[in-house]
Amino acid sequence: QTHTGRSEGPSVRIAADDVRLVGAGGDLTAGTATDEPTPTGTPLGTPTEEGLPEGDGPLGDDRVGVFVDGAQNVTVRNLRVAGYDVGVYGGDAAAVTVRSVTVANATRVGVRLDRVGGGVVADNTIRNATTAVRAAGTTDLVVARNEIVGAPGLGAAVAVQSDPGDGNVTVRANRLHGVGPVG
Repeated sequence: QTHTGRSEGPSVRIAADDVRLVGAGGDLTAGTATDEPTPTGTPLGTPTEEGLPEGDGPLGDDRVGVFVDGAQNVTVRNLRVAGYDVGVYGGDAAAVTVRSVTVANATRVGVRLDRVGGGVVADNTIRNATTAVRAAGTTDLVVARNEIVGAPGLGAAVAVQSDPGDGNVTVRANRLHGVGPVG
């Protein structure tokens, strides 16, 4: 079954602990408002004066398929997410698992985890994302066995930004096709 999401901000927001979002192979597809262009949002990592992106969503005006918002012990699996700026985003969360998810045509990042303590991004297919997986301020993370398929001109396949206190991030056994360097 296909669900068409919001034209901006997150389509699915998980703010409760101990949640399993199992898509049973269903589709979550970005929608757009008919009277406005598709928003491109604030570029990821571009802070405002207050240090946070502009706009109402978790990443400014960026369209996000699934947003794990400060929750613990959350699993997102067996879902297809297409056409968002960010397919799956976890922020200020703990024990986040993204497994067996297909993210297609993410204009910015397929799976992004910021300030997450303990996470697994494994057995996913990420196609045509500017960056497939991005983590910042995250500890105890495993990124493994993902199939990452790029398109000409795309950025890094996996980008891990280390800050003081970050640690124990493992990137292994990912299959890369047509993508830039691993950073």
